[in-house]
Amino acid sequence: MVRLELFLTDLLTSQPDPEQRKVLHRYAIWHLIRRLRRRNNGRPLTPQQFNSARQRTHAANAFLNWLTAHDLTLATCRQTDLDRWLTDDSATYRHTAGHFIRWARTNKLTTIHVPAVRWNGPTQPLDDEQRWHVARRLLHDDTLKPEDRLAGPHPHRRRRRLATSLRGRLGQLRRGSQPPLLTREATRCTVTTSQRVSDL
Repeated sequence: MVRLELFLTDLLTSQPDPEQRKVLHRYAIWHLIRRLRRRNNGRPLTPQQFNSARQRTHAANAFLNWLTAHDLTLATCRQTDLDRWLTDDSATYRHTAGHFIRWARTNKLTTIHVPAVRWNGPTQPLDDEQRWHVARRLLHDDTLKPEDRLAGPHPHRRRRRLATSLRGRLGQLRRGSQPPLLTREATRCTVTTSQRVSDL
């Protein structure tokens, strides 16, 4: 939590506009931090919680900076301005800023609206039986992409990197070029995966 508070202090001091800084302070400290403290109840933040809070505050700051650059505030921003920001190629954190914009609307700081994106993933951790079912499917279902089948059983932080590496190498193989050499990461994961599923 201390690391996040230090990050937020630096971010708040970097905001040149005093009015925007107040709004950002309200959002970051009184909304995000308070919510995390209540949720964690004294436990340390997970890396995902830290990254999510950091991204959301960066997004809020980016949106507020865009408003300032266009002589707007949250109060004067209209839906057409928001639509212009959402289609502006120079705008950053467009997808993450929706959380801040919904918070601002709830707190009657603006009238603009961004709909929430519904989460379609699991709502709770998988139990052991569900996890084994997924592992069996990854092992035996030929309709899945090979890179997904190989990367599936690994932790999320390695899965994306591994799937990207394998996708490129499998594309080379399909085009008839020399058989690709797997990276050390992919080779290690292949061996680990085959060991894990040998009991299935």
